Amino acid sequence: MEEISTLQFLDQCFSDHLQLFSDNIDAVLKEKKLECYDLTQKNNAIADGSYQNVVDAMKACNNIIQDAHDACDEFQHLTQTWQQLQSDQQHHLLEIDTLMAKEQHARLQACYLTWINHIEQISKRIVKGLQMASLPDVIDAFTSLLEIFQQLQSTSCQHLYCYIKQTISYWYKVLRKILQREFDQVLTKIQWPFLSSQITSPSIDDQVDCKQELETLFSYLLKLQLPESMNDAPSISLQHKPLLPPIDLLVRPLKKRFRFHFYGKKQTNNIEKPEWYFTQILNWIRDHSQYLQYTIQPILNKNNYQDVDARIEFIRGLVNVLVEKVTSDILLLLSDDYCFSHTVDELLLFENELHNKYYYPSELPSCISALEDDSVIDKWISLEQKNGKEKVNEILSSDTAWKPKYKEITQDNELSLKCPEATENILTMLILMKERYSKLSSTTYMMRFVKMQLGLLDELYIKLNDLTRDGPTHFLDQHYSYVLNGVNHLIEVLHKWSDQWFFLDLYAKEVNLRKREETTSDNDVNNLKGQEESNNEANGTVFDGIIGLYNLLLDEVLNKLVHVVLRVVKKNAKQYCKQKWLSMQPIRGAVLQLSPSACDLLVSLRESLQYYQKYLDSSIFSKFWQRLARETNEFLYQELVLNNRFNESGAKQLEYDISKNLFILFREYTHRPDNFFKELKEACTLLNLNSGSIMLLQEILQAASLSVDDNDITARKSKASAVAALGEIGVHRMEPTTAAELIQLRVDWPKL
Repeated sequence: MEEISTLQFLDQCFSDHLQLFSDNIDAVLKEKKLECYDLTQKNNAIADGSYQNVVDAMKACNNIIQDAHDACDEFQHLTQTWQQLQSDQQHHLLEIDTLMAKEQHARLQACYLTWINHIEQISKRIVKGLQMASLPDVIDAFTSLLEIFQQLQSTSCQHLYCYIKQTISYWYKVLRKILQREFDQVLTKIQWPFLSSQITSPSIDDQVDCKQELETLFSYLLKLQLPESMNDAPSISLQHKPLLPPIDLLVRPLKKRFRFHFYGKKQTNNIEKPEWYFTQILNWIRDHSQYLQYTIQPILNKNNYQDVDARIEFIRGLVNVLVEKVTSDILLLLSDDYCFSHTVDELLLFENELHNKYYYPSELPSCISALEDDSVIDKWISLEQKNGKEKVNEILSSDTAWKPKYKEITQDNELSLKCPEATENILTMLILMKERYSKLSSTTYMMRFVKMQLGLLDELYIKLNDLTRDGPTHFLDQHYSYVLNGVNHLIEVLHKWSDQWFFLDLYAKEVNLRKREETTSDNDVNNLKGQEESNNEANGTVFDGIIGLYNLLLDEVLNKLVHVVLRVVKKNAKQYCKQKWLSMQPIRGAVLQLSPSACDLLVSLRESLQYYQKYLDSSIFSKFWQRLARETNEFLYQELVLNNRFNESGAKQLEYDISKNLFILFREYTHRPDNFFKELKEACTLLNLNSGSIMLLQEILQAASLSVDDNDITARKSKASAVAALGEIGVHRMEPTTAAELIQLRVDWPKL
């Protein structure tokens, strides 16, 4: 690069002539020396100034370094001072925390002692009130204790909580004993309880003092109640509160009398006579209802207990007494079928009267709860099943089993009066079973009863199947008709039961319970299958299976009846089918008349239709005549039409017999009887076409028959043309090949 620069310099300063080069070289050299001298002077000047600057900078740096050292020393000193102050602060904070803890402890001790002192002062007030016989002051003080108890619910001072709890419990027992004694004295004055239905409740409107005392003590007892968390009184169900103290005291004398008469070795304690104690309880409810409604209820209303019904609470107390009694007798009842059944019947009658007459709420405790035990339910179901089987056998063996129960009433197809006695009695038995177990509260127990009923229906199906195995014994069988009516009525009732809320709700709960059990399964594959089955079951009803079984039975029994009738019809139609249709002479100038050989056929059809319309239920008869019509159509089409040949007169006579006589028989039951005789109607239509139409139709049908390949467009068009041609003349059901064969049955038509 330097060589190139030098060359460029020489080229710029000197020309190509050597003479000029030699003349200018001295001048150029001198010039460059001057430039070099100037540069040297400037460099020296700069160097002298830079040294002084460096010296100044170094001094400044030394000063800065010294200041930094001083600052570090001062920072260390300040840090030590801050650490010392922080240590002193932590020490003071610990001292403050200790003082505050002591102060908090002292404050809590003072508060603790204040609560104890407050409780003791209230206890002293109660003692003073008792000494002065001032019950209002005593009740107010006890209410104050209850308020303190509520305020201390969230306290962590367990000893204080136990102290107030024990104090309340102690004073509750003391005051309850005092009030109970005075309340019993008042009850004695008013002659409570009212033990005889002949003696009316004494009026205390005229006994002002006695009434006022009753109201006062009743109010005190309402206030003298333990909190729910302290209430250890036994209850028939954890879902229900115990009786109000004054109501409990009203029930107590009756409970004592009940125990006296219906426990132990008293003659009235007879396990074979449960109606005695159930009737006694109902009598007590009846005798005291008016007094409870018009005397006790106003007292409850004055004390802000408007939501409490005095009579219902009184009944609840007596129901608890009955539950204890039935529970105590249950072991003896399980060993005696008669006593068990009798007790259950009396208990259910008692429950019905309690709910229907006295409007006792169903959500409150009931006597039926005494029966909700596995051993009791097992016994109950076994007895229901045993009695049900015996009852079914007795019903079916009765002479009037398959006779209408309402035969004295004028029968009408619109009324369900053709149902036999057997079916009505069996359904009544099942309904009574349902009314008995429907009082239970357990879905599982009720579903066990439903399954027992389904078992009885299954056994009834077997008996009915055996009964109808051989079919009707006669062409017109009244007995068989009523069996059909019975099966049909049974199916209709089961359909109605399937839509009842009781069975729908019960089945839904059962399916949901089964789903929850399946979700806990360890096998995922089985779990998924079980969920699919449960989803399918959720869309059905509890009676779907048995209804399907009885529908099969109904269909089979109805088919047997139709076949027996059809057998007679076929027998009477033999001569008609063998008539000489191809040689029948035309009747000129005369109106066509029914073929004499068809009379027996039509008479048998008319007799069967009229007879079974009278004895069959309308829904069953509708199925009967429709099946009979289709079977008759099939028989006449196969045996008469296809097995004969016709001339013009024969075809016209056949059409007249069918349309003007056979159809007339069924027109009473439908506006379009021809819909059930499609083959016969279309055969008559084809056999009675005129010559011109039949020639054209034969050509179209022959073209369609020659086109065998269905994939060929021409073949499809030919077949479509044949179907369209048949449709134009009213033949819609018959295939073109069948129509072509049928046309050949006319002997007087030209052949292609």
